[in-house]
Amino acid sequence: MSKKKKDDIQENENKQNNAEEGAHNAESVADQSTDNVAKNEEISKPTGTESEKTEAAPKVKEADVTLAAASDTVAVEHGDTNILKRGAKKYGVKRRKRKKKIILPDVVYARNTTKPRIYRVAVDSRRKMTAFPTQGNKAYYVNCMKNMLGYFPIEILAYSLTNDRAYMILASYDQNPVSYKRFLANINTLYSEYYNGLYKGAGYVFGTDTRDKKMKEPSQIAESIAIIHSQPSANNLCEGFDYPYSSYRPNDIISLNALMQLAGGEEAAYKLLDDAHAKGPRLLPADFFAVGKSDSFSTVMENVLIDYGYYSLSSVPNDVMHRIIAEVNERGGFKFKKIVRKMGLRKAFKYEMLVKVIVDLAINKKQVFDETIDNLQIEFMDSYEKRELIKDVVFMISNRTGYSYDYIMNMLGFAYPNYEFLTEMILYIADMKGISVEAATKKLGIREHLDYVLSLVRSAS
Repeated sequence: MSKKKKDDIQENENKQNNAEEGAHNAESVADQSTDNVAKNEEISKPTGTESEKTEAAPKVKEADVTLAAASDTVAVEHGDTNILKRGAKKYGVKRRKRKKKIILPDVVYARNTTKPRIYRVAVDSRRKMTAFPTQGNKAYYVNCMKNMLGYFPIEILAYSLTNDRAYMILASYDQNPVSYKRFLANINTLYSEYYNGLYKGAGYVFGTDTRDKKMKEPSQIAESIAIIHSQPSANNLCEGFDYPYSSYRPNDIISLNALMQLAGGEEAAYKLLDDAHAKGPRLLPADFFAVGKSDSFSTVMENVLIDYGYYSLSSVPNDVMHRIIAEVNERGGFKFKKIVRKMGLRKAFKYEMLVKVIVDLAINKKQVFDETIDNLQIEFMDSYEKRELIKDVVFMISNRTGYSYDYIMNMLGFAYPNYEFLTEMILYIADMKGISVEAATKKLGIREHLDYVLSLVRSAS
């Protein structure tokens, strides 16, 4: 055998050995990465906080919160609602593409500055709404504030709650206002779910815009604290400053570290507070918050689109359009007709979009039919037109959720069984789906007085 031939054979054997060795190494790396992923998943499982393990249950149901957020990822658990199971789109949870499990990071909104930024804030009830009608409601909101403090670089210097508004003075150790805004948003989201479970059909509880104003001078901060402590008295909820749902009484929620830092020490800070409170309770000054201007339709629409992740109306998919309409209505108070006209929605699709908006608000915001109609400023030619709309709404909710007839009627704020409307509904579903009245009755989950209901349907048909 020639030397050249031997060299060729040796070279081929070396290539084969290298290929086999590479394959073996690839398998080892894959096994190692699989083990690492398994370990990371085990480590990242959420655990309860120490306060959840040790605190006794309060008289008012406390919002026991486990929240972790990094950039836009938030996970919340409270009461008997576990959003890790449901996905909780309303809380802003973003699912990973490859994994459904939400990974909770160890650090949430770490402090990135040593100099606090002070804001006085007012969270207003939505129009025609009383956000805190009872003492239990106020206590629950205070618990939400307390439970959120551990997850944001925020200190609460003062707060007070009236029936329709929450006042706070916040110190943020974040260089931009994102932390305190998300702090408030998470509190309001937790409270809104509790509120809608307690008072069915409420829908949105708070206005979409939070009034705030930045402060720098220690004397201005101390004066603002006294004014916030005055608001329960100004709203005839108490006399003087002493009120159970304000920070005038010492508690473990408030911290005056930021004021002490700016005032030059504890003694100077408390002197400023004593001087401010010595003037007695007072009304809210007209310039206490920055006066906001009403945004134009184009501004409101632009902000809503950005919040939903779209930068032009043409890029919004059809299955998201109804949510855009509902949000524009809530933020700007514009009529449904004006919104769809400005959006250039064709006339043939306007009615279908109206039904989708009502259905989405009923399912996701627990908002009753009449409340939605009032907010969208819908006008009907006669009662027949309104009745037909209700039938289409019930039909779409039934298709989307499979809820029973009585549950849907309760969700929409209507009396039931209402046999006359139920009869029309069964015939309507049977005609739309091309099924028998027995099948339509079963689809609506009618079990009580079934024979009587079927007899009414047969006599009507």
